[in-house]
Amino acid sequence: MQSLSFVAVLSFACSAYATVASTSYALPTYAPTLLRNANAPFEAGTLNASLTTSSVTDLGNLSDPSTPYTMYRDGGGACLLNNELIWFFCDTEIRGYENEVTAFVSNTAAVAVNPDKTGHVYDINWSDTDGLSHIIPFTSEEALYANDSSSRYALWTYTNCVPTSGARAVHIWEIVKFDSETEYHTAGSTMVTYDLDQSTNVLTVTRDAQYLTTEDEYAFGAFSSIRAGDYVYLFALDHTYSSSKDVHLARAPLISVADTSTWEYYDASDSTWSDTKPEMTERRQSSAVISTSEKISSGNIVFSDYHDQYLLVFFNQYADNKARVLTAPSPVGPWTTDNTVMWTSESGSAYNYGILTLPANYDAGSQVGENLLVGFSYQTDDGAYPKISRLTF
Repeated sequence: MQSLSFVAVLSFACSAYATVASTSYALPTYAPTLLRNANAPFEAGTLNASLTTSSVTDLGNLSDPSTPYTMYRDGGGACLLNNELIWFFCDTEIRGYENEVTAFVSNTAAVAVNPDKTGHVYDINWSDTDGLSHIIPFTSEEALYANDSSSRYALWTYTNCVPTSGARAVHIWEIVKFDSETEYHTAGSTMVTYDLDQSTNVLTVTRDAQYLTTEDEYAFGAFSSIRAGDYVYLFALDHTYSSSKDVHLARAPLISVADTSTWEYYDASDSTWSDTKPEMTERRQSSAVISTSEKISSGNIVFSDYHDQYLLVFFNQYADNKARVLTAPSPVGPWTTDNTVMWTSESGSAYNYGILTLPANYDAGSQVGENLLVGFSYQTDDGAYPKISRLTF
């Protein structure tokens, strides 16, 4: 097994809640991936390609083939940064030879190592000398509970980052607080910044504040975020009042996405933007940019050059194997409401949850979106692990 060193760089920053730190990881350098981010316009055309898949390729588990241990983990998001495809995961545990848990953290990451074998990854935050570490650094408050399984904090994501330049991206993560070993609630969200040094290939992960939003606010960006033109569009799923059917929208200038004072909020009832942040005190269905008849348990929004549309690919049940899709020519819609079943995955004796989609072009001449990478968590009797498939239209 290769050894990958990491160094924690403490970068103290004052916030209203806690002091946070940055952590840096040296990434291995591999051949350039054939994935690329779509160049999303704010206003696209009409749906010009079928949403029916012509073929599906099972790419297997996202796993490091060089490691001798058994690793279970779920959830996740992805980030295409300076041509490196980085996968992020939620709760991660390592099992020993007798299936005992030998290491556990609330999030990990891995980098794709072979564009022809997308499921092969290299685990970033594991080394022979330092063991398993969190890829997203805890605040001092969160770290106090790290070893208490009944009151711990966890940082989880089920969506993709937003590259703001070739080597920098922002990513919204959920902050989860456990009330017991099996019960937890969402305490808010946090913004994470990734910087990849192009000369050394060192990835620096930074949180400048503990909370971006608290549990009684719309968690803009925690459901999905996408760049279009000079703005980042951040989507929030209202779990509290709409039974996970309404999605609300904010936007931030690309040059100041980390400064929430520059954000604006969309009201679909009159198609206007305002700098007044809406309060989450009741259901605001008429103001939602998306309101579905089916609840959304997980999913995200991508732009497909091939379809010339924004696609929301989602599961509507916690345990699900039907990938449904809504489309729109713009982040502000109008979004379809027919909940088209795009693909049904095999679930076998287990079940799937936590769907994630990436637009991809595997052939030099193809358009982004002609192939979609679809990932999900595959739950077995022993544990969960991420699987991916390539959908070709």
